[in-house]
Amino acid sequence: MEFKLEAGRGTDQIPPPDPQIAKRSMTQQFLLVPFAALLFILPFPGTVALRLLSLAVAFLIAAISWRRLTPPAIPLKRTLFAWILVAAASLLYAVDPAYSLGEIKNEIGYTIMAFVAFFAITSDERRMKWMLLTLASGALVRSEERRVGKECRSRW
Repeated sequence: MEFKLEAGRGTDQIPPPDPQIAKRSMTQQFLLVPFAALLFILPFPGTVALRLLSLAVAFLIAAISWRRLTPPAIPLKRTLFAWILVAAASLLYAVDPAYSLGEIKNEIGYTIMAFVAFFAITSDERRMKWMLLTLASGALVRSEERRVGKECRSRW
C-alpha cells in the first residue's frame, strides 16, 4: 500500500475495488442460496419436494466445490459408518425390507448428505452465523404463521 504525504500527514491511498473479487464474492453468495432455502423451509410442513430439491442442489454444490473449500476431515467417520452398517443389517430381519430401505434412505441417506454439505460449506464463522440466522428466520415465520392461524380459528 502506498502512503501519500499531504500537508505533513500520512494518508492511506485506497486502491480501486477489483471487479474480479466482487464477482467472485457474488458468485459465492449465490451458491449459498440452496443451503439457505433448505434451512428456511425446514420448519414448514408439506415442503418435502422443495426440501429434497434444495438438498440435492446443495449437496452437488458442496461436492463440486469440495477441493476449493478445503474443509477439515469429516469427524466421527467410524461412528457414522457404524450407524449405516447397523441400519443396513436391520434389513436382514425386517418384516418389510422395501419399506425399511426407504426409511433408511430418508433417515440416514438424506441426513448424511445434509451433514456433509453443510460441513463443507460452513467453513467460516460468518457463513455459519448466516445459516443459523436463516434457520431462525424460517422458524420465526412458521411460528408466527401458526400463532395467527390459531388466533383466526378461535374467532370462528
